[in-house]
Amino acid sequence: MKLISEKEWIKKIVELEKASKRSTKKRVETALIKAVNTCIPKKKFGILLSGGVDSCLIALLCQQAGAKFTCYTVGMKDSPDIPWAKAFAKRFKLPIKVKTFDLDQIETQFKKAKKALKHADILSVGVGAVLLSAIELGKKDKVKDFFTGLGSEEIFAGYHHHGESDDPHA
Repeated sequence: MKLISEKEWIKKIVELEKASKRSTKKRVETALIKAVNTCIPKKKFGILLSGGVDSCLIALLCQQAGAKFTCYTVGMKDSPDIPWAKAFAKRFKLPIKVKTFDLDQIETQFKKAKKALKHADILSVGVGAVLLSAIELGKKDKVKDFFTGLGSEEIFAGYHHHGESDDPHA
């Protein structure tokens, strides 16, 4: 997939604004399926499954494509992600491996993530610790490639705090 210039991107946005909702939805659906299918590796891979819309959609698209993968979910004992991810995997008959951390274990993961990252702000370290933990879990299965739902918030609707900010780049 190639990146396009800002000028081309703005042109595409204007086209989408002029198009009907139905045709726009179909174009987004087609592009998303194509993007996921293009990235599916030939060998077994992992999906970091949070139980949220983004990672669940990716898992379904990979399942529909007939891909061989395992879902990996990590979190603290009381994390809402774990029951959501387990329920989703059960409903759609997806293989899933789950790792639950206590406070000491997650502190260790935060330290590892902080050491590995260029930017050690709390958000980067938190996301990094989750990614690191899930990748370590997948490594036990000799999995080296992973899909995540990270980034789709920025593409589609953004986070709740984006709408409340005066800064359009927040």
